[in-house]
Amino acid sequence: MSAEFSDYLPLVQTYLQHWEKTEEELSSSLVLGEGSTIDSLRTLHEDYATAQETLRLIEERWQIAMGTRDNARLEALPTARQVRKDIIARIPGAPELQALPKEVPAALADVQKQLLVLQTIADIWGTINGFPAGKYPGLTPPLVAQVAIGKGVRSVTLAQFQEMNATLGQAGEQVKLTEQDRKAARQARKTVQGRIESVLTAYTKTIRGRFPATSDVVLTLPKRP
Repeated sequence: MSAEFSDYLPLVQTYLQHWEKTEEELSSSLVLGEGSTIDSLRTLHEDYATAQETLRLIEERWQIAMGTRDNARLEALPTARQVRKDIIARIPGAPELQALPKEVPAALADVQKQLLVLQTIADIWGTINGFPAGKYPGLTPPLVAQVAIGKGVRSVTLAQFQEMNATLGQAGEQVKLTEQDRKAARQARKTVQGRIESVLTAYTKTIRGRFPATSDVVLTLPKRP
């Protein structure tokens, strides 16, 4: 069956209506060869509606989580790039520069890779803030970076940068968790869908087997995509 997911509920409802008319024609309940009854299909209809709604809600959570993550990146990554340049400008030739990452990952890079680089920069920033006054002519600890974020320029401290990193880490984890939930919900829906397809196939075979091809019951069988 190639019906769109949103088409399954009305499709199954069409079969249920046909099944009801068939039982009126027979004046008895119709039990398929594999044991399914009209109530079996009704239950599957409800199960599919539940699975579809569950997935919809998880999709919404996933979209929100991705938005939060992307917003966190828009703060943390530009800050890291500016701080890196600022450190190089303030303490040229300092041994601490050896540990500085050569670059900050792009916005679409893996969050964990981004966090590793951001944490390294935060650690070096913390070391610099502990320098005694006058160790380097261009630096008066603590270092406060001037960062272009959005349409303005903000003064960012190490504590604020660490908060940005924490927010990104939490948002990245939430995206990961909702992606897992999303995968599980899709599989749950697929499982119900497979059961529905089996019943509809069995129902169609049963009708074609029990009634003549010219019977209205056969001629009005719902058409599946």
